[in-house]
Order: sequence, then C-alpha cells, then structure tokens
Amino acid sequence: MTTFTAPYSTANPARQLYDNQGQCVVHIKPTPLPLSKQIVSIAASLLQMPLLTSFTSYDAEANPIFTLRHKLLSYELFVHATNELVVVTDYQIQLMESGRKFTMADVPFKVELDLAYNATLYCRDSALVRLQTFDNGWQRERDTYTLEPEADMVFVHLLALLATTFKR
Repeated sequence: MTTFTAPYSTANPARQLYDNQGQCVVHIKPTPLPLSKQIVSIAASLLQMPLLTSFTSYDAEANPIFTLRHKLLSYELFVHATNELVVVTDYQIQLMESGRKFTMADVPFKVELDLAYNATLYCRDSALVRLQTFDNGWQRERDTYTLEPEADMVFVHLLALLATTFKR
C-alpha cells in the first residue's frame, strides 16, 4: 500500500507528499514569493514524475491562471494575469487542463474531477480507476491520497495530476 500525505496547518504551512517508506517525494512550502515562483517550485517537483507534462489551470470563472508548457530541455510557466513568463530547465511532453478535466496529448490518459472532487482516471476513454473523496482526501483500492481541507484549488489540481502517473 502506498500512501501520499499532504499535511497542512496554519502553524506549519508546508505541504509534503510522502511515499510508504516515509520519504518525502514532493515538498511545497508557501512563501511570500510571487504566485508564479511558488507554482514553479511546485511544478519543478511534480514534473519530475514520469508522465507529467504541462497544463493550464483555470479559476472558478474559467479564466486561465497559469499555463505550464513542457519543452524539450526546459518548461515555460506563463502567468496570465501578469503576462509573466518564467523559463525553467527540464525536459518534455504535453498536457492541458480545462475546468476540472485533465487531458494528455502525447499519452492517452485523462483525469476528471467532478464537483465533489471525485476523480476518475481514464486511458483511451476506458475508466481505469476512480478516486473517491473521503473525509479530507482521496482513496482508491491500494493507494490513498490524504488532502487537508485548507489546501487550495491549485494544489488540488496538481495533486490530481499525480493520478496520471499510475501504470496500467
């Protein structure tokens, strides 16, 4: 069983994801940095995972917040509100997010979140696994994501992307 936890508290606002050996695989620490630089920090950790690529995140009114584009040896973060572009060294594939739907162009995986934050992972339009909300997290047969209620939508979106790393 693999358990990823994302602890968050006002006393210690760092968010971390751990594997079942207790090793921190993602560490997200909110800072007074501009939003774009915080997102780069989050994305730099998440995009090291096998199938993660690039995506656009939207607010509740469907306005784009930021777009992360994975390039061949780097990726670009474009912050729509400020027209700010940040380039970070890395490597490539491609993913887009629209509202609560994540689709991947180069890899046939898709993750959908419904209004209750239940998530379904698809491969070639066949549902592979459904992550159901429970208490303050997501759960599936052998994997559990625990998400503290204070986590914001950006973190929910990024955490949902982790589901695309599941192997068939």
